[in-house]
Amino acid sequence: MKTILSMVLAVCFLMSGTSSAMEKILIEGTGDSQDLLRLLAKEYEKTHPGTHIEVPDSIGTTGGIRAVADGKCNLGRTARKLKEKEKAYNLNYIEFAYSPVVFIANLDTKRPDNLNTEQIIGIYSGKLTSWEAVGGEKQPIYVVNRQEDESTRTLLEQTIVGLKEIKTPVGKTIYSTPEAIGILKQYKNTIGYGPMSMVIDSPLTIMKIDGIYASLKNVQNGSYKLVLPFGFVWKGELSGLAKGFLDFLFTKEAQTIIINSGTVPAPSKAVSP
Repeated sequence: MKTILSMVLAVCFLMSGTSSAMEKILIEGTGDSQDLLRLLAKEYEKTHPGTHIEVPDSIGTTGGIRAVADGKCNLGRTARKLKEKEKAYNLNYIEFAYSPVVFIANLDTKRPDNLNTEQIIGIYSGKLTSWEAVGGEKQPIYVVNRQEDESTRTLLEQTIVGLKEIKTPVGKTIYSTPEAIGILKQYKNTIGYGPMSMVIDSPLTIMKIDGIYASLKNVQNGSYKLVLPFGFVWKGELSGLAKGFLDFLFTKEAQTIIINSGTVPAPSKAVSP
């Protein structure tokens, strides 16, 4: 009996020791880079036993920045640069990739696969209400939009002339990127927008804009204009797993994953205060 009890206690001690030895980090923030970072985290964990990188569901770029500033997480994931007022937190900032933002639709016929800027304005203002008006089937257009000041919507309003001037955009407002993409995948004849990395392997139709597709080449040469920076913020000097994972993102192995996700790797590891 004493032998069995000793063995049980030894196993418990070993399990406890293994658990306490696990190195973990938490990365809060935007939903735009959420899926990509989960892929990258899994790849890192494969070759670094005893590590765990948690990438929770979105709390937005602003939420991630505040979480880091309040000491609630190791890294904050962002889909924009720091605002002037956020620089007062004295955080470090780095960009690791550049993601095209694409218009996407759930269409049985995959038509249309191109929209010009005038048609985009027409759809989001409510002037165009049928897919037939833009080269598709005679079906109603259902619009998915994002809230004001959200990173992808801000980018679109800054880049597509006339979009910001729409006083009352039509459609349903969704408050996280993963939820918006989920709605687009579920409901036919819907249109919305989001990062390429979240839809590249989906059955959704990825639209060209004015005949230009969001390819790696077109993003790199600047002909495709709708591009978000994927970045991180953190306090002080990084060490341990947080530093190791950030360094990993600039390796060839990680950059292959980034490219395969329809996103452009940052060329160098340049940290901004």
